[in-house]
Amino acid sequence: MKPTFPGKSLQVPSNRLDRVEGSSVAQREGDQAAVPSFRPSRILVPTDFSPFSRVALHYAISLGRAFGAQITLLHVVPLDFSEGEFSLINYPFSKERLLRQAEQQLNEWLKPEGTEPVRARTLVRLGPPVAEIVRMAIELGVI
Repeated sequence: MKPTFPGKSLQVPSNRLDRVEGSSVAQREGDQAAVPSFRPSRILVPTDFSPFSRVALHYAISLGRAFGAQITLLHVVPLDFSEGEFSLINYPFSKERLLRQAEQQLNEWLKPEGTEPVRARTLVRLGPPVAEIVRMAIELGVI
């Protein structure tokens, strides 16, 4: 099978199309499936500072360079931290310190990536990570 690129038609054997028939991913056109065009202008990269997040940032920067997209590197500082199996401890007194540390770490992560000519910025938010990531994705228009 030949490699394909966004916006091109993908040659798929008809027996494979039967499995995805009726889905929004592939449309039956003889023996071809329509591949939607992919041209991101903004890329959100949420991070928990894990090695996997570092890899995601690396790929996002590659995509940003290829498409001229703006990268937003986001870290969400949770307001409550779990200790033990069922208890929650609130640390409001360290909130400002945590925000500063997260901002510093985000900036450190961008340095070795050599983000030129990619437009990149960092954001730090407070709250439940999943909810904040979704809220920022909507606000930034990446979904």
